[in-house]
Amino acid sequence: PARLGEGKFVALMEKAGIGRPSTYASTLDTLIRRGYVRVRNLQIHTTPLGFVNVMYLYQQLPLIVDARFTAQMEEDLDSVAQGNLKRDMYLDRVWKDRFVKLIAAAQTAPPRIRVPQLPGATLDVQDGAVSLYYQGRKQVLPDDLLLEDLTPEAAERVLNQTWKREGKKSSRKTPTAGDRKPRKKK
Repeated sequence: PARLGEGKFVALMEKAGIGRPSTYASTLDTLIRRGYVRVRNLQIHTTPLGFVNVMYLYQQLPLIVDARFTAQMEEDLDSVAQGNLKRDMYLDRVWKDRFVKLIAAAQTAPPRIRVPQLPGATLDVQDGAVSLYYQGRKQVLPDDLLLEDLTPEAAERVLNQTWKREGKKSSRKTPTAGDRKPRKKK
């Protein structure tokens, strides 16, 4: 996909009716802080963790990632704040009529997510670490790997624990599931 700069990211949020001018910057900061995206060369890039989370939500809880739903929810919350809509009525409608059913239908174990550019490869998350499953092998992905970096050659380097991002001279080996510290949950 085309890469976005921060300005284009904000413009897309505005166009979709998501967020408010006061929340645009903090939304991007949160995505970066949680490891869902990274900024490289002034462009926003999806991390494997961000990709797995979004695909999981699309598969299991599609309403939550529907921009129209989010925009409508923000309008409804504005109506609640202005006194035009009763808070309890709104919460009952959203929670009981929509979320309870969605959550009940969602799988409890996250599915393995296919990697579009790497046939036969899947990703999953355990304890905040993204693992690559490819050609019968499994390895935790290094933190500096972006989704677009995941080519067949890069996958082999990750699985062989020799991953280095282009231009980097790092001797750091890729952590295995046993020696990687889990990310702190917020």
